Amino acid sequence: MEDNKRTFLELLELSCNNDDFINMKISKPSDKDLHYKKIFIRKIVLKDQVVFNCVYNNKTQDITKNYNLQEYLHTCNEFIWNDFKNAVLFTKENDITLSYNKKWIPKIFSTKSSKKDSTNNVNNHNNTKQRLINTDNNIYLQKLWVINSNNVTVNSKVGKLRQIHKFIETLSSSIKQSSLENKINIKVTDMWSGKWYLTFAVYDYIKNILDKNVVVNWIEFRKDLVEICNDIALDCCFDDLNFIQWTIEDTQVKDNNILIALHACDTATDDAIHKWITSNSELIVLSPCCHKQIRKEVWKGTPLDSLLAHGIFKERQSEMVTDTLRWLIMELHGYKTKIFEYIADEHTHKNTMIVWIKHTNLIKTEEITKKIQDFKKMFWIDNVYLEKLLK
Repeated sequence: MEDNKRTFLELLELSCNNDDFINMKISKPSDKDLHYKKIFIRKIVLKDQVVFNCVYNNKTQDITKNYNLQEYLHTCNEFIWNDFKNAVLFTKENDITLSYNKKWIPKIFSTKSSKKDSTNNVNNHNNTKQRLINTDNNIYLQKLWVINSNNVTVNSKVGKLRQIHKFIETLSSSIKQSSLENKINIKVTDMWSGKWYLTFAVYDYIKNILDKNVVVNWIEFRKDLVEICNDIALDCCFDDLNFIQWTIEDTQVKDNNILIALHACDTATDDAIHKWITSNSELIVLSPCCHKQIRKEVWKGTPLDSLLAHGIFKERQSEMVTDTLRWLIMELHGYKTKIFEYIADEHTHKNTMIVWIKHTNLIKTEEITKKIQDFKKMFWIDNVYLEKLLK
């Protein structure tokens, strides 16, 4: 009986020393009152050191501890001799099981590895999260002072780089859920998105990561920004990234696939949505701002007007009412809606992101129209700017 336990522990030590160890599971406590019910072990790299990460599992919480090799082997020795009745060692070659039979005799069983396809049996916790935008020697991020010449993020732009990565993750997920996943040619219009960081990242991602033919047009009224951005695009050899001095009202959107409108103020957001719907675009990514039009309408002259006596309450209520009407109207025109927090509130309180994706499902026109009218009636709203544009 003791020989089987010793053999198992010897095989465990051998697998660790030969870099054959993948992971391990210990279960079935010999005492029902033992605090831990299961233990899961894997190798990780932590601060450039290989350690064994043990997760102790019970009904209420998991506790994690890291051990070096000698500490780990000593701990396993204690578990296997005294506390648990089952242990499975997963290696590159075999799955080795130590288990008690009905007569309480420990037996060893070995089968071919169930995890032989694991290409990396060490999890590196020093690795940074895999990002869709590469920052190494990234010309536009250097020109925009997001990173320096050594590829180190500028202190004041850490939050901005986080926004860029988050936005591209959102865009990537949305494209996969739309009909654009299978298209080779994509046209993007970016209307009044304020700063230009995201526009470069969008072009970079679709062109160089998705390997699609993409044209991106960025519409901005300020001439100085347009000139700066076109110069940077030229330096990056982004041939089909165009920065155009124009207004939303005068922009004609044709054969468009994606519309981006971030923080377009008040009804400029609705102007952008209107352009998008009429161009039959498949995807819009929008972050609304300054909901002034509905703010003048909501609950005006009613007993509930007191709820909006303070500016902060009025602002928050107007945001929710305006964006609810927007998504209902978009549902009416054949787009499914996702609304979520874009980035953490400490970076900006204007952090609502709305994504609309064109669908081919049957539109419940009467049902959605009634919802819109009932909603307007509840908040005493007569005029909705987006509704007026679409009529």
